[in-house]
Amino acid sequence: MSAREKKLARAAARDAAAAAKTAPRRSSWLGYLLRLALMYSGLSVFILRSVDGLVFEPALNDLGLSPEMIFGATWLGAFLIWRLSARRPSLALALAAIAFGALKQYCDTIPTPDILPGQPSVTLVTGANAGIGRAVVEELARQGHDVVMGCRNPARCFTAREAILDRNKSVRAEQLLIPGEGQQGGGLPLDLSRLASVEAWTAAAAASVTNRQIAVLVLNAGFVPFGSSEKKTEQAETHELYAAESGWEAGLYAMYVGHHALVHHLSALSLIGAATRAVVTASDAMRFGSFDDSLLGSASGLGDLAGEVTTGCQVPGPFPATPICPPTLHPGLRAAFPFCFPPRGVGFGAYGRAKLANVFLAREMQRRQLVGSATSVMPGIVNTEVQRRDRNLDAAGLPSLATALPAALAASAAGLAAAPAAVYSTVRAALPPAKPTSATEALSAFTNLTSATLATAVASTTAVLSPLSAVLSPRLLALGEKTFFKLFQRDASVAAAVVLTAAVGPTHPSGFAAQQGYHYFGGRGQALGDASLTLSDADWADRVSR
Repeated sequence: MSAREKKLARAAARDAAAAAKTAPRRSSWLGYLLRLALMYSGLSVFILRSVDGLVFEPALNDLGLSPEMIFGATWLGAFLIWRLSARRPSLALALAAIAFGALKQYCDTIPTPDILPGQPSVTLVTGANAGIGRAVVEELARQGHDVVMGCRNPARCFTAREAILDRNKSVRAEQLLIPGEGQQGGGLPLDLSRLASVEAWTAAAAASVTNRQIAVLVLNAGFVPFGSSEKKTEQAETHELYAAESGWEAGLYAMYVGHHALVHHLSALSLIGAATRAVVTASDAMRFGSFDDSLLGSASGLGDLAGEVTTGCQVPGPFPATPICPPTLHPGLRAAFPFCFPPRGVGFGAYGRAKLANVFLAREMQRRQLVGSATSVMPGIVNTEVQRRDRNLDAAGLPSLATALPAALAASAAGLAAAPAAVYSTVRAALPPAKPTSATEALSAFTNLTSATLATAVASTTAVLSPLSAVLSPRLLALGEKTFFKLFQRDASVAAAVVLTAAVGPTHPSGFAAQQGYHYFGGRGQALGDASLTLSDADWADRVSR
């Protein structure tokens, strides 16, 4: 072999080795599933974190990078990392970690503002026993202010107060006020879904602050309404979607009507006024919130408040704070601040609608001059219990796994054993009594048989899995909240800094939405202008808001 041939052979060998290194390896099913998991996790992380601090970043939006462009770029980035994982998994993982770390650092580095420095004042926070509310209470108390704590469950209010006092030796117990504390039973509930409770609690709050005016009002209490849009009075979850007192959607009634009533009573008692700064905890979910034209067209003006054309979030979703809310199609639905696509005729559940109503509430408080200033804010994707079905869940109070699991396994085994007989009896009952004599009868018989079989199969599967789910789900959720979920959700203390910044920070100096009275702050505590907050129909929004 000549020198030239040897040189060519060595070059060919090097090319082959390089190609072998870069060529995608033949993936097993396990490898493919792992890549899918990486893509799903990457998408979730990029999207959730980018909403906090990139998508609606005023500095970027004002430069011409629209929220839709930034949102699309996050999807593209996650997809490219997933594609790279097939050839260079180590590099893909490193890039994902670097990108996520930089994004998390950017989104969550938010200084806590000084609230009326040198002026110890009275403040009020709803939803004060957990999550963002408790973090806001803690920060206000740490800065020397008295805080009136509004809680749906007074017992949890006392627990939260003790936890705050344990962590902050400079905070005095008398700074954390629980209305009705001296009454028999200790503490009054602030149940925003019951207007009588709101009125009684407000009177007790006035007594607890000896009628001093509130300097900072934080309307924070909220939850994700689960359930279907069907009014099934016999189902246990019905109260989660519909308020028992009114028949309205529970989320809209509690988060908007309840807070509206609270503001009314506070104003009537002169507890709020021109010196009060108010902030309402909203969410960027409000961009997918909508109301139907029937709200304005009905004679009573109360159309589409009981959920005629909306749904709750059917299932909690794969991650907390990402519930699955299937779209509702109805020609009369309108969104005030659309995002990504024209949403006319499309609604995305009761939660977005309630948060849009919160934005309207802040605007109306300002327009009616009930307070000195009123803003609404996106606190970010936060690691709290707001997305739970059972918001009273306490993992520490659950029976031990060693005790609960055997009983759950036995119940699942019983359901599994009964399943074949149930399916068999259903199939027999669904069979036509006689042989079909036409194609129409045959199709009808087949449809009935299929429907009955599927329904029985679903019921049997539920009977098998429900006992295990009841035991494992709350424990896995509690474990996830303490570990994995913290990676892609911000801590409540960061969200509290954002909320308090919105309470005292300057509003946007210009812009059409600001001129209309919508002072909305994004996930990094910055007031949004027109490039970040597009008001679709000012006249319609004004009529709904009023």
